[in-house]
Amino acid sequence: MSPFLVGHLQEQSRTYSKNFRWSYRIMSIDPIFIRLELLTTLYECPLAVPTLIWNPGHTMNCLFNPKLSNFTELDPRDLQKVEQLKRLKIIGKVDSLKIMGAAWSAPTWMKSNNRWTGFGQLKSEYYQTWALYHLKFLELMRSKNMPIWAISTGNEPLNGVIGFFFVHFMSMGWTPWQQAIWLNDNLGPTIRNSAESKVLIFGNDDQRYTYPTWFRKMRSSRNNSLNYLDGLAVHWYWDELIGPQLIDQAHTDMPNKLLLNTESCIGDKPWQTHGPELGSWQRGESYMRAYTQDLTHNFNGWLDWNLVLDEQGGPNYVKNFVDAPIIVNATSRSEIYKQPIFYAIGHFSKFLPPDSVRIETRIENQSNPFTQLSVVGFQRPDGSVALIIYNGQNLPVDVTLDDSQRGAIQLRLPPRSWHTVLYK
Repeated sequence: MSPFLVGHLQEQSRTYSKNFRWSYRIMSIDPIFIRLELLTTLYECPLAVPTLIWNPGHTMNCLFNPKLSNFTELDPRDLQKVEQLKRLKIIGKVDSLKIMGAAWSAPTWMKSNNRWTGFGQLKSEYYQTWALYHLKFLELMRSKNMPIWAISTGNEPLNGVIGFFFVHFMSMGWTPWQQAIWLNDNLGPTIRNSAESKVLIFGNDDQRYTYPTWFRKMRSSRNNSLNYLDGLAVHWYWDELIGPQLIDQAHTDMPNKLLLNTESCIGDKPWQTHGPELGSWQRGESYMRAYTQDLTHNFNGWLDWNLVLDEQGGPNYVKNFVDAPIIVNATSRSEIYKQPIFYAIGHFSKFLPPDSVRIETRIENQSNPFTQLSVVGFQRPDGSVALIIYNGQNLPVDVTLDDSQRGAIQLRLPPRSWHTVLYK
C-alpha cells in the first residue's frame, strides 16, 4: 500500500487509536451540478426572477395568458445566464454540465393570493398551465444548446404554507397532497410525453425534517405519483438539529431514487453572523461535517446556494446576507478570498470525479463515544481509493488505516483538521 496525504488542512486545537476498514457498496457520485432558478420569458410573468435584479414593480406589466402563447423566447436575463454557462464550460474544461432548474413561484395570476410571497398556493385551474410553463422553459433552454438535466417540483413548498412568517423570498405553497395531484396528473405526464422526457424530476426540495412523511402523504393522495420522481431533493439548513435517520427512512422507502442536497449556505440563522466571516474555520468544519454525513447516508451529490458573494454577503433583494466559499472584494474588484468553506468543498469536488463509487468504511475500537471523527471512502473510476477524514476534536488523534488487501498505515490527525488520503 502506497498512500499519500493530499489537501492537509488544520487549524490549532489524549489520543485514540482507530482502525478503518471498508468494503464495496454501490453508490455513484457526480459532483458537477449547477442549480438554476427557472426564470422568465420576454412576454410572461416571471417564473422566478434572479436574486440580483428582482423588482416587484416589474410584475405589474405581466400578461394574463393561460395558454402561454407568448412564451416563445427566453428573457434577456436567461440569455445572459446561458452565456455565463457557456463560459463556465470553457473555463472548467468540461463538455457538459448537469443543470438543475427549480421554480420558486408561479406568476402571481396563477396563485391564490395574487402575490409573489406570503400564504398562497397554485390555483387548481392552472395546474396544467404551470406544468406547460416548465416544459416550455426546458425547450427554450435546449434551443440554446444548454439542456436542463433535472428539475424539482418547486423550491421549499412549505414556505407558502407556514414559512411565510419568516421567509420573505418568493414562494409558493404546496401541501404534499396537492403536489401529488399536480405531479401525477400534470407535470409528470407533460414532461414524460414530450421531447424532454429524459429530464429528471426531483421531489420535495425542502428541509430534512419533512422526510419521509412528505412522500408518504403524497402516495396517499395519488398512489402512483412517486413513480414520476427520479430523485429526492433536500436542503441542509436544519441538518445540525435534525438527524439523518429521516433520510434513511426515505431511502428505505424509495431505494432507487437519487438523493441530492440541493441548497446550502451558512449565516442564515438568527444566532449566526449574517454575512461572511472571513477565515472562519468553524464554518468550514460545518460544511465538512455535513458533506461527510450526507455522503455516508446515500446522497449522490451536493449543490451550494452561493459559490461567490461580496463582502456583505450579497447582493440579495431581501437583504438575506450569508457566507460563501468565495468572497469578492467588490470595492477594488481585483481580489477574491477563498474561505475555509471553499477548501472543505474542494476535498470532495476535486478528489471525487464523476462515477466515483462509495465504499463502506467503519471506525473500529472507538472507545470514546464523543470522539468527533468521521470518514467516507470512494473508489474512483481509475481504480484508486479516496478517503476523506475529519478530526473535529481539539486534540490530535492517531489512526490506523487498515485495508485488507493493501495493508495498513499509521497516521496522526492534528486537531480540527481534514484530510484526503488517495492511493491505489
